[in-house]
Amino acid sequence: MTGQDVLWALFAATFSYLVGSLSGGLVAGRLWGGVDVRQTGSGRAGATNVLRALGWRAAAFAFAIDIGKGAVAMGVAAALGGVPAQVGAGLGVVMGHNWPLYSGFRGGRGVAPATGAALVVAPPVALAGIALALLAMAVSRYVSLGSLVGTLAWVLIIAVLALFGQQPLPIGLVSLAVGALIFLQHWDNILRMAKGTERRLGERV
Repeated sequence: MTGQDVLWALFAATFSYLVGSLSGGLVAGRLWGGVDVRQTGSGRAGATNVLRALGWRAAAFAFAIDIGKGAVAMGVAAALGGVPAQVGAGLGVVMGHNWPLYSGFRGGRGVAPATGAALVVAPPVALAGIALALLAMAVSRYVSLGSLVGTLAWVLIIAVLALFGQQPLPIGLVSLAVGALIFLQHWDNILRMAKGTERRLGERV
């Protein structure tokens, strides 16, 4: 990696962190009732908490913003700096979403922006992950389980593709890192699912 590659990666990480800090959940809360969704439910600003607090329209709006910022961050990085910038963008946009600069470093869990970034890197793989996520949600009625299943699917597929040279190795590694972070952010959900106390789809706060 050259010095220029490092500069592009740092630029992309910073830019993507700032983009990721724009919270779809907080915008939705302002538009649907003027509330801070972090004051209810899980205390997160992601689309799942918006769904429970404000309904599906607000959640769809929040999810569109959050998945869109992942795609924008990764797309800009790919156009300007190639693979090193994409690595910085993937980490930066998820970090911004989870710990947003503009709203007290309290955000979501990273699923939507990571999926948006994956849609730019490997669209068919990301779409397969989304399909599996929806299937898992439909069967279990756990949004968190669907999020984890979908994330695990596209992360592992991209990593395998990288292992066989069908994706750049750094993209495979950053996918694994982002996937691990998402699972850590869902640790409380995992524990509640194990205990049977996790809220199911359709249960409002």
